[in-house]
Amino acid sequence: MLENHDRTTMDVEASYRNLLVPLTELESLLTSYKDVIDGDYDLEIVETIQSLREAEQNLAKDKLLQLGVVGQVNAGKSSLLNVLLFEGREVLPRAATPMTASLTKIQWSECDAVEVEYFSQSDWMEFKQYAEKYRVQAERSEESDQRIAGQGRASKKKVSELWRASHELVDTARRGQIRVAEYLGRKDCRDASKVGLNEILCDLVGVEGKLTPLVKSVTIRCKHGIQGLNIVDTPGINDPVASRSREAKKYLKNCDAVLMLSYTGQFMDAEDMKLLQRSLPDAGIQKTLVIGSKFDSVLIDVSRDKGGDLQNALEYTASTLRDQAIGLIHPQSDKNQNISEKEENVKFVSARCASLLLRPADAWSDDEREVFKNLCEAYPDCLDTADGEVNEQIRRHLSKIGNLDSIKDYINGVRANKHAIMEDKASKFLDESLRQLNQQLEHLEKDLDTSYRDLDSGSFADVEERIHRLESVTDNLEDRLKEKWIDLLENHLQSQFRWVTLRTSNEKTSKTNELNSLFTEVIREVERNLPGIINWLVRNLVGGGTETCTDKVKVENEIEIRSAVDDFIECIREVFDTSVTKLFQQEFRESARLEMNEVAAKCVTSDVATDLDIETVKRLIWRAVGQLCNSAKSSLKRASQELYEKTGGERGANSLLQNAFPEGEAIVWGQDALKRIAAVSRESTGDAEKEIFDIGEKINSGLLPAIKQSIGSERRRLEQDLKHRKFRQQRYKYALDAVRQCRNRSFKVKIK
Repeated sequence: MLENHDRTTMDVEASYRNLLVPLTELESLLTSYKDVIDGDYDLEIVETIQSLREAEQNLAKDKLLQLGVVGQVNAGKSSLLNVLLFEGREVLPRAATPMTASLTKIQWSECDAVEVEYFSQSDWMEFKQYAEKYRVQAERSEESDQRIAGQGRASKKKVSELWRASHELVDTARRGQIRVAEYLGRKDCRDASKVGLNEILCDLVGVEGKLTPLVKSVTIRCKHGIQGLNIVDTPGINDPVASRSREAKKYLKNCDAVLMLSYTGQFMDAEDMKLLQRSLPDAGIQKTLVIGSKFDSVLIDVSRDKGGDLQNALEYTASTLRDQAIGLIHPQSDKNQNISEKEENVKFVSARCASLLLRPADAWSDDEREVFKNLCEAYPDCLDTADGEVNEQIRRHLSKIGNLDSIKDYINGVRANKHAIMEDKASKFLDESLRQLNQQLEHLEKDLDTSYRDLDSGSFADVEERIHRLESVTDNLEDRLKEKWIDLLENHLQSQFRWVTLRTSNEKTSKTNELNSLFTEVIREVERNLPGIINWLVRNLVGGGTETCTDKVKVENEIEIRSAVDDFIECIREVFDTSVTKLFQQEFRESARLEMNEVAAKCVTSDVATDLDIETVKRLIWRAVGQLCNSAKSSLKRASQELYEKTGGERGANSLLQNAFPEGEAIVWGQDALKRIAAVSRESTGDAEKEIFDIGEKINSGLLPAIKQSIGSERRRLEQDLKHRKFRQQRYKYALDAVRQCRNRSFKVKIK
């Protein structure tokens, strides 16, 4: 079976390699015959060529199957990998903080070594700029704290996570007296055969690591890795360090399978669902195992309800959480359909319990002893013994809670099917890309063939007659084509931006509710004027006539308000950009051209068009749709940039709300701040939606002009070709032969 996988994978790799020369020849062909090949063909074909080249480079770069380990900060990714790969030893140190967690890759090797990549010079300059912004904001917050009696320290829970992360990296480097300039932009490799992996990694990514704040990513090559796999441990969802986040997303797109960890205490929350339903599918990942981590903590919580019955607690908790996960992952599907397969994709583990089994009790760490103690108190009948010894029965119970074997089985299955998984992903992309390329070349071939035949039998009189018929048919087609195009366009836009509108509205409601809760009640002493003429005279003549009383007021937490707005801004930008990338892609172009051509075929039946070649009209529609889609994609990029600028650009909420918090009494601007925030949200969302539908209207109004423009271009081309008939005919012939040769010889690759 494996031999068959090897052979098939080799076929895929060979197919990609065999394409390199033909792709180069095709690029050369497009350049050599620009005078006779329309620019719209060139744009689409080059786009497909580039995607095939990138796929081949990724395939050739690393033949290891990419297994990603993803999840939120503190989900237990490093702990699980330490148990799986390093027999429970803390080889992968816990990050100093979520901000200093690095991207870690683990590969099998005969020799132990650690490769490290440090942040670049530009990365560090960006960190220093954001760190300064954080410092200024923190000083302002401290001054505000001092003005508010009784409030104590203001909450700095969120601020800007990017600013906070940058401040932490820069400040840690300063306190550690690191000569930063010596490391920026460098890549080093350290031999771990004598020193040991743990010692090197503690220095690079550990809590007290000297170089921890400067490390962007590390690659561990060791005998503890799994042959055939490149295991990628990501820092965590929503890594605030942009350069590291981009690196993680790049690796995520290359992953063939994923272990997604979710802390069982907050199992499958909103962030986990966003990762599972959007980020992983967008990266093309189909094979995902959801792992509920730190299972022991949940079992302790339910022990009282289950009367200390461990087996009952295990079955009930796992079943309840698994049903919850399946309901979220497959909300529209029949739960009885393939239920066993769905259940196999959700596992629950306790890395801490699994670790207890790997060493004798006298070698446990303090944390491990505490875990075991808590479990014994929760389930004394199963885990507690009179002599305190860890007997075989206790080991079996710990093994059930740890459930490490289920993860090993999954990884072994991935490893055994490595070639099949990689081949399936690569071959699907190859087949789809070659299908698109063949279709594009087929249209180009027909276009060149028609142009060649025109010169073989055409005349100026023929040209005038054909142009007249084209214009007549276009007038006849106008209403029906416009109606069809509006229908296609509205369905296409609404399928994406109905979701944008819904997500934006829901998020705005959520953030508004959150903002309304960002108040702190403060007791303040207030001096009030006593009523009456005598008190007035006393105040004005000798002073007095007042009384001191206390007031309870609400003070808005400025930092958290700004942070909540930043979260909202980030959300609508992400939602908008995700939809933009899905619009006007090849699938829509093909569908639109097909349906428009069907309309054209039905219309070209009138007396005025009986002798008109329908293929000519189809070619014009094909070209017009391509032009409009290219124009729309450019417009959408501009709209995305405009949305970015309208929502404060790089500064986000601090740009939009820079005048929202004047000096003076906090109560004065409290409610006004919320109104401003809501107004900014509505304006940004409304502008984004308007821009999209404006684009739709422009595309709609541009359809017929684009076809008429193509007719004008057709006329000028025919006239110019006839003036230089012999030379142009030869150019078309050479280009046509070259395209046919490419199609017949190189781009009909079939995977065996």
